[in-house]
Amino acid sequence: MPRKRPQASAARQPLAFALGTPAKVATLRALAGAGEPITQRDAARRAGVQHRSVQLALDDLVQLAIVTRQAGGRDYLVRLNDAHRLVPVLRALFRAEADHFLELRRCLAQVASDVARRTGLVSVALFGSVARARDLPSSDCDVLIVARDDGGLTRAMEAFEVCAVVLRESHGCRLAPIGYVRTDAARRWRARAAPFNEISRDALIVFGPPLAEALRDKA
Repeated sequence: MPRKRPQASAARQPLAFALGTPAKVATLRALAGAGEPITQRDAARRAGVQHRSVQLALDDLVQLAIVTRQAGGRDYLVRLNDAHRLVPVLRALFRAEADHFLELRRCLAQVASDVARRTGLVSVALFGSVARARDLPSSDCDVLIVARDDGGLTRAMEAFEVCAVVLRESHGCRLAPIGYVRTDAARRWRARAAPFNEISRDALIVFGPPLAEALRDKA
């Protein structure tokens, strides 16, 4: 007979209630980014969540005293309660989250810069679901690597494979590098052959000039 799962305690595990649904996390994120009290409707807009879902999330967050709510004209005004001992930690957590993707790009750019000092690296770009901000925890982080020659491509791919291990630990990121020599990449770019048909739409440059410039025919 399966053991009954223990019930969470609001006094002992308040985060189980504060962070228990995507709507609550989104609401807290919106409030953490607000510099002043905002209306519940504005919180819903900033959170990208339906107004009713935010209202229900706020009901629990107010009960936990993590959020304060007061009448403000036609709507309630809400804000994080900085007197609550967990709120400074939540603020720090959301600040770190806000820098998470930026730090990922910085790590990739640093690896690309290190490789470029030793070989002919042309361009590095993110593409796919991560570039479109549509990725899930199971999604790969697709990275395009373009080098000038085969030797440079081999060294670049080796460096990014090492980087993949580090980023998996530090960012939970499943790096999936794909590499091309510039001449091959330029041919595929002109033909919009896979994966460049996708890359041309959503690439985020990490290193080097825009792909349209990097892969342009040279006289």
